[in-house]
Amino acid sequence: MLLLFLYFLILYLIKREIRLNNKRERTIFLLCAILSCLLAIPYRMYLIHQGYEYGLANFDMQLYVGMAEQIKDLGIRKSIATMSNNWSFSQINLLQIWGYRFYVFFLKYSIYKWTILSVEFSIYLVSIWQLLLASYSVLIVFNSIKKGYLKYNSISLFFMLTAPSIWYGCVRLLREVYMLYCIARMIQILCRKERYCALKIIIYTVILTIFRPYYTVFVFPLLLLLYGKEKLSLAIEGGIFIFLAIICVVKGIGPYNILGVVLSPNFYNQARNVWQNAFEVTARSGQIPFINFIGSIWNIVMIIYAILSLTISRNHSMRSWCSFGVILDICMLYAIVYRGTTELRHKIFFVIPFIIMLNNGGFSLSGNENNRSAGLSRKAFAINFCLGILLVLSILIIGLIP
Repeated sequence: MLLLFLYFLILYLIKREIRLNNKRERTIFLLCAILSCLLAIPYRMYLIHQGYEYGLANFDMQLYVGMAEQIKDLGIRKSIATMSNNWSFSQINLLQIWGYRFYVFFLKYSIYKWTILSVEFSIYLVSIWQLLLASYSVLIVFNSIKKGYLKYNSISLFFMLTAPSIWYGCVRLLREVYMLYCIARMIQILCRKERYCALKIIIYTVILTIFRPYYTVFVFPLLLLLYGKEKLSLAIEGGIFIFLAIICVVKGIGPYNILGVVLSPNFYNQARNVWQNAFEVTARSGQIPFINFIGSIWNIVMIIYAILSLTISRNHSMRSWCSFGVILDICMLYAIVYRGTTELRHKIFFVIPFIIMLNNGGFSLSGNENNRSAGLSRKAFAINFCLGILLVLSILIIGLIP
C-alpha cells in the first residue's frame, strides 16, 4: 500500500534529520508537527459537515481528486489522454502540465488504486502525510542554514513551523508541499555541498519549474545568498526587480496593488469577515475567514520584525535587503497576475526570506543568547497586547458601521 510506504519513509527521514538538532529544537519540532497534523482532522471534519464531499472545499482540489477518480482504472497513456482532454488541463502550458499530471497520478495511487482504505480515510491520511512532509522540509532548511544564517535558532524554527501559509497550503490536496520540498532540497544540497551538487540542483530546478515556474526564478537569488555570493545575489535580484517594475508601470499596476500582496491576508479585512461569519467557506477557493485571520496576525508580526530588521541591521544589511527584495519581487508578480489579491497558500515562499531577514536585525530586539527567553516573553506579550487592542478596536468600528 502506497500510503503505508510513504509514512514509513517520511518518519524515517524525520528521525534521521532530527538527530542534528538539540533537545529544545527537537521539542519545538515535534510539538509543532504533531499539532499541525491534529488540526487537520477538525478542519476536514468541519468541511464535510458543511456539505463538501470528502472535505474538498476548493475548485482545484475537487478537480484533482475528481480526475484521479476518473482515471483510477485506466492505464498511463489513457490517463494522460483523459487529463489532456479536460478543459482545465488543456489551458496549461506543455511544461507545467506535467506537474498537474504528477499530482493527479499521486492521488490516484494513494487514494483509489493502491489502498484498501475508504476514500474519505485515505484523504485524511494524505493530508496528514503532506503536513509531515512540509514539517520535514522546514526542518532540513533550518538545519542547513542555522550555522551561517540563523542567530536565534529556537524562535526561527518555531516561526517557520507555525507559518499559517505552510499549514494551509499543505493540509489541502494541492501541490504546494512538493514545491516547498524542492526548494528545501536545493538549499540542503547547496549548503551541505553534497556530491554531484550541480546535477542534483538542476534536477530539482526542473521539477520546481514544472510545478511553478516563477518559484524557480526567485529561488536562485536566495540560493546565491546562502552560498555566500551576496553581491551577485543582490545584483540578480535587482535585475528582476527592475524588470517587474517596468511591467508594473506598463500595465498600470499601482503601489497599492503591491502593498495589498504584502499585507495579504489583511488584518482589518479578515477581522470584518470574522465578525460577519468566522467559519463561512468561500465557494471556489475554499478559504475560511477564521484561518485567514490567524494568517493575518502572523503576517503582522512578520512585517513588524521585517521593518525593524531593515532599520536596525548593521553588519549584515545586504542579507536583509536581498531577502526583502525577493519578497517584494514576488509581491510585484502577484500584483501583476492577481491585481494584489492572493490566497494564504501563495505566501509559502515568503517564509524563508522572512526568517533570514529577522535573524539579521528583527530578532535582536529579543535580547542576546543569554536572556533570549525573557526577551521573547516580553516581546510576545507586547505584540499580543497590541494585536488584542487592534482586534477590539476593529470589532467596535465594524459594529458601528451601519
